[in-house]
Amino acid sequence: MKKLSLYFGLLAGLSSVASASLITLDVPGSPGTLAFGINNNDVVVGEFWRGETQGFQYAGSAFWPIADGTHITEAFGINDLGDVVGSITTYQTGFLYSNGTFSMFQIPGARQTGAMGINNSGQIAGFYLDTAGQTHGFLNDHGAISTIDVPGARSTSVYGINNLGQMVGFYTGSSGFSAGFVVSNGVFSTISVPGATETQAYDINDQGDIVGIYGGGGSYHGYVQSGGIFTPIDVPLPGAHNTQAYGINNDGDIVGFYSDNAGVHGFVMGELSAASTPEPGTASLVAMAAGLILLAGLKKKS
Repeated sequence: MKKLSLYFGLLAGLSSVASASLITLDVPGSPGTLAFGINNNDVVVGEFWRGETQGFQYAGSAFWPIADGTHITEAFGINDLGDVVGSITTYQTGFLYSNGTFSMFQIPGARQTGAMGINNSGQIAGFYLDTAGQTHGFLNDHGAISTIDVPGARSTSVYGINNLGQMVGFYTGSSGFSAGFVVSNGVFSTISVPGATETQAYDINDQGDIVGIYGGGGSYHGYVQSGGIFTPIDVPLPGAHNTQAYGINNDGDIVGFYSDNAGVHGFVMGELSAASTPEPGTASLVAMAAGLILLAGLKKKS
């Protein structure tokens, strides 16, 4: 994991951390930019708001849309091949965006499907809502679907998967509060930040470093767990609050978002390389030409 500069100060018995390099991500003209995933080539994916929600890629200091000009998209995960997964929120359907082409999928029998993470083997992890309104995690291994449920939990959501097949997410117990988990070779382990009411885990890299959020009562902080040690993550900018850490790559670069009086902003903590700008597919070029999605935004619903 890359060395992070430490801002020494106790918070729930832990040291607060911020990166030596902090990049704020704001799609032009949008009041809300959220970064969810980062791969080992330093390409970031997420979503922005402008009347509607739209997915994006960020690399080489440039934003590119993840859009087909028709659907509302959210981009949550990206692997080193540039394959992106997320949700088509118009239909609450999962998607895989690969080589400029969208492939939508729904877990059989599900009312809603969210694709949250993808590894280099093409395994897709996420969660779905069944017809009874219960949430379950899933693993889609090239069409072979496995349901992921933490034993005894009321609901289970999977968010991240690494190249070893380890998955992280969170579950809700009988108390109604959430706790994070990691599952490796079918064995579940709980992730709970000491003293926190709730903990959620969103991503895991190949070294086993995990990022997520903890807190309660509407106030949250990001965290990274490395070697069994929890370290809080709070964006060290005036007025910043509710920092949420969503993605981590093998270099320890962390992405997420935070709020302030001006809106919601994405961030990257780490030392990004000069990543090559992703080549837009035909669908993205059509979307840009038709609506200037990133610069002008989408029209609000009437």
